Amino acid sequence: MSAVVDTLLAAARGEADARGATCDAARAAAAAVGMCAELSDRRGVTVTVNGSDRPVHIAADQEVVERILFPLIENGCRYASGAVTVDVEEDGRHAVIHVVDDGPGVTPDEIRRIFQPGERGQAAGDRSPGAGLGLALARRLARQVGGEVMAEAAPGGRFTVELPRSD
Repeated sequence: MSAVVDTLLAAARGEADARGATCDAARAAAAAVGMCAELSDRRGVTVTVNGSDRPVHIAADQEVVERILFPLIENGCRYASGAVTVDVEEDGRHAVIHVVDDGPGVTPDEIRRIFQPGERGQAAGDRSPGAGLGLALARRLARQVGGEVMAEAAPGGRFTVELPRSD
């Protein structure tokens, strides 16, 4: 619940301070990975951030980008068999961040539903903690700064975050 409250606060601050904020995508990804360090250590999951040869600047506050990435990385650490990879790249006017894990992934019928508040994927089951708010908040924050969060139905968890690059 603490992470949800922090995310809502970041959203409110992001709305107030949206103009002119920039951050490095790889740095924000590394900070989000750090927020999941205890969980990844406890589960024996290795989390790797692969960045671009040069910084990829995002037109958003670093705390907001961290809060977009945190639930994706946290879910990866929660459901992965052993590895989560965060790849940062640029594609034209967007920074693209892929969060991929070797867990059970998302089924095609879950793609839209998992981004609805209170909804959770089948992999969560009844044993996994969470209220089903992380992905909904991540998408809301991404859209707030002109980006998007998407899931891919495939073996393993595969999420892509697209955020506008800054000049």
